[in-house]
Amino acid sequence: LSADEEARLVYDGVRSEVVDPAARLAVFDLGGGSLECVVGERGRIELTHSLPLGVLRMQREADIRMRVHELAGDVLDAIRASEPDEVILAAGTARALLKLAKRLDRRDAVLGCIGRGTLRAMTELLRGCTPSELGQLGITVSRHDTIAPGALVLSTIVERLGVPIVRVAQG
Repeated sequence: LSADEEARLVYDGVRSEVVDPAARLAVFDLGGGSLECVVGERGRIELTHSLPLGVLRMQREADIRMRVHELAGDVLDAIRASEPDEVILAAGTARALLKLAKRLDRRDAVLGCIGRGTLRAMTELLRGCTPSELGQLGITVSRHDTIAPGALVLSTIVERLGVPIVRVAQG
């Protein structure tokens, strides 16, 4: 798939889950090799960017937060300026983080959402976890190597956008 085709599929899938399909949505789909960023309103895509910030790439980065700001800063600032009605995180890392937030009984992990503070706290928690500790937290073995870098990428995005809470796509 081309980046534009992938953006369309992600946006359409997420749009089908929201209460107001006419809302301006900012969608972030974190994969292994890239981060897809899409903004659209009323079914019309206005902005797409594919950035080399996937979780497999970020495993090798010494300073993930700095790399996200370096590669995505201008894009995130443009998305923030577009004033989305809702910010949505898609893909497995986001769903694993929502599941962890619920397991930790975080107040803001309700109705498919995660608060910025919870995302930040989970990022710090996951940073130094051993595989055994990750297992005790309910993180599947297949995510042990990627959950911490993925959490840091997503947390950095949410902080840069300045939104208090994000929705996690279920599809």
